[in-house]
Amino acid sequence: LAAFAYVLGRVAHADSHFSESETQKMQDIVQLLGHIPESQAVILVEIAKHQVRLFGGTENFSVSRRFRELSTPEQRIELLECVFAVSAADDSITVVEEGQARQISKELRLTHKEFIQARSAYVGHLEALKELRASHSGAGQ
Repeated sequence: LAAFAYVLGRVAHADSHFSESETQKMQDIVQLLGHIPESQAVILVEIAKHQVRLFGGTENFSVSRRFRELSTPEQRIELLECVFAVSAADDSITVVEEGQARQISKELRLTHKEFIQARSAYVGHLEALKELRASHSGAGQ
């Protein structure tokens, strides 16, 4: 569960900031999937956020590898879906957050198809597509 929370923290901190909505989404997910009380979920998420800030890029692959070793393929897909849920918590998935999700997907050895399927539920939140739509609607005026 700690590795799961850490990976969620990676995408939440991809923009070097943990928003309140991302933190709350992390807590909700950890509480629900970990079957733990809210107070424990809050502590676990705070520890994960601290570790992400402190160790950042140096531990990312190690933690993902450890989660991959301990999990089933279904759990790895579920984690990626949760990564997108956290990144979309503030109604926007930045290019940096999407890149972090893609990197996590590779570290978990998920296929491109599995990545696309997990992302598909959150396509409306992708900043790159929002900007593209805005530029096309502005060009037609």
